[in-house]
Amino acid sequence: MRRFALCALVAALAAAPARAQEAAPPADPERAAVLQQLIEQRFAERVKERLGLNDDQLQRLRQLTGEFGARRRTMEAEERFVKAQLAEQLRPGGTADQKQVQQLQERLLDLKERYLQSFRDEQSRMDFLNPVQRAQFFQMREQLGKRIQELRERRGLDRPGARVGRGRD
Repeated sequence: MRRFALCALVAALAAAPARAQEAAPPADPERAAVLQQLIEQRFAERVKERLGLNDDQLQRLRQLTGEFGARRRTMEAEERFVKAQLAEQLRPGGTADQKQVQQLQERLLDLKERYLQSFRDEQSRMDFLNPVQRAQFFQMREQLGKRIQELRERRGLDRPGARVGRGRD
């Protein structure tokens, strides 16, 4: 567990994974790709061990999660874009276009529904796992995502110029 957490820390600090919401690219994209691959490999090893998967199940799981992960990342990028447009409409001192705001709100709702359906579809295609394995996998993935988000937030606070008023941890 400690080795996994260390790998996650290194990857998160060196480069944001594919779901990163940050606009700035990592300083060294090749290193980031290698570290991300290492994290994915270690995570897969832990999943295989904890869920008791065979090699075929692990391969199917990797393929499936890759496919659905790419779809969700596309939706997340679209959501960020729509939210930015909405923020522009609602900026202080501006005059929001009622029709445009309504359309943006409807797009956000549609995206949330599509995102939820993506999770439902992904889970239904995991018929090679039993319900307990599926639940454990989603729990592990959620925990990893939370940990990476925490590390990203910490990294954001530790950028040069962002230390004002903070002591060293």
